Amino acid sequence: MQGALASSSQAIRNGFLAAYYTDKQSNPQAPEVTVIDTGSDVRNAYQQAINQGANFVVGPLTKPQVQQIASMGNLSVPTLALNSLDGRGSAPNNLYFFSLSPRDEAIQTAQRAAQTGYHRALIIAPNSAWGQGIAQAFKEQWNSQGGTVVDSLAFGSSQQLTKQLAGFLHVSEIKPAKNKKGQVSPPPTRRQDMDMIFLVASPQQARLIKPLLKFFYAGNVPVYATSEIYTGIPAPRFDTDLDGIIFGDMPWVLVNPNQLPSNLGTVHDRVATLWPDSFHNYPKLYGFGVDAYRLVSILGRLPSTPGVPEATGKLYLGPDHQVLRQLDWAQMRGGVPALIN
Repeated sequence: MQGALASSSQAIRNGFLAAYYTDKQSNPQAPEVTVIDTGSDVRNAYQQAINQGANFVVGPLTKPQVQQIASMGNLSVPTLALNSLDGRGSAPNNLYFFSLSPRDEAIQTAQRAAQTGYHRALIIAPNSAWGQGIAQAFKEQWNSQGGTVVDSLAFGSSQQLTKQLAGFLHVSEIKPAKNKKGQVSPPPTRRQDMDMIFLVASPQQARLIKPLLKFFYAGNVPVYATSEIYTGIPAPRFDTDLDGIIFGDMPWVLVNPNQLPSNLGTVHDRVATLWPDSFHNYPKLYGFGVDAYRLVSILGRLPSTPGVPEATGKLYLGPDHQVLRQLDWAQMRGGVPALIN
């Protein structure tokens, strides 16, 4: 793939090929792989793959391209699209969808927080289509479980965060410890109507928001987030500001490579060695590419299994041919994620 998605698509391809070559070393039944650039005509590229004898197709990557494949109707061979469609519905025969969906993560986060015993949530998310879409997915799941979303903040630029959060948390006026007469001022207060916070933010945004929550007397309120807050590469120098946040993410970036299932540790070490710069920038996309390859072999048995542990989570087949991921859970401690039960 060329253009704006070149670097990210290359990371996915590298992960896919690393898993393939690792598999081929020990598995004589490993499939043969041919890479075809979709270019500007995804239908032509798909037909080219079929004409060359493909019995399984992985891709395409972008939503518009996936929509084009879906519009072709029932397909002759199993096809794993590396994205999802807006508005899920009946999928054509043999078309499956696999993506790192933040909305699916928001649903799991709502389930996790509810199972822990929380009922009244505040939502803090960017004022963007992306951020509000994730917030809405959390809200719908939260409400369906009997929870209440007490209030939501759609935050703007980092320059506005302090003022927006102070207002959102109903922080009373902060006064000097003693007034001019030497009298002790009453401590500031903040709203008390929530028992948890759901945060949607990039790592940079979260590093600002979490300390501000503490500054505004909400440091003791549990904060749950999607995996967006963590780059996938340990950076304790920068991420100590995230301490306390609970989030779900893929084993590929949370678990010691030596403890990953099957031969995933070998694949992890291989990509980190072969493409160190790219892997540092896109670690999760490498894991996504690895699982895209492994699904070629395991997709057929997903309907009859409760889940197969892989790089991006425990994979299982959901409604509408969606390959879904059961995440691992971690809490930021000392600037690094620590696995929790």
